[in-house]
Amino acid sequence: MELIFLAALTAFIIYKLFQVLGKEDENLKKFTHIEPVVDTIKKCVKQVKNVEFEIISLKEANLNPKIKNVFEKIIIEENEFSINKFLNGAKKAFKMILTALNNDETETLKKLLEKKLYEKFTNEIAKRKEKKINYDVTLIGIKDVKIIDANIKNNTINIKVEIHSEQIIQVTDNNKNIISGSPNNILQIFDIWNFSKKIKSGNLWLLTETTSK
Repeated sequence: MELIFLAALTAFIIYKLFQVLGKEDENLKKFTHIEPVVDTIKKCVKQVKNVEFEIISLKEANLNPKIKNVFEKIIIEENEFSINKFLNGAKKAFKMILTALNNDETETLKKLLEKKLYEKFTNEIAKRKEKKINYDVTLIGIKDVKIIDANIKNNTINIKVEIHSEQIIQVTDNNKNIISGSPNNILQIFDIWNFSKKIKSGNLWLLTETTSK
């Protein structure tokens, strides 16, 4: 009796197995069909691109419409331009220019400043040497950099930034005696710097104007 039952059970299992093997798995068919897979990949890539665009838009959210409009024009002409990259570059230039002024490094200034501003700065350096005084600036840190204006004139891009930094400023004589300022007095400095660059020139951004609040 047990043998008959086992034989019947075996026959039933074999029958079901043939049924399964004889059918094409619809899910497997869909999975191995190349076109739906390609379509899915395309959709995923499109979604990723959309997410990147939204992130960039969030960074620009606080800019006024006039500045946004200028940046749209800049991006058409300068494909690699981005607000993030520009602001990081402005921070680096700020540090380099302050250091160069502090150490009378005129060659560094020549690479980073527009001609008229370079002449103005080198004249100031010459006057300090003549008076035998030193203008010592210690940059504690940059607190914030924000874009406050932008325009395109005569094929030149101009971007104005406000740089909030903490500095210790002292005027000393050649013997390091302090004429003004204090090593313990950290000042909150707000500089307005304008950077300019010819469209599609491949040149570096140059500092063209400086003012302070």
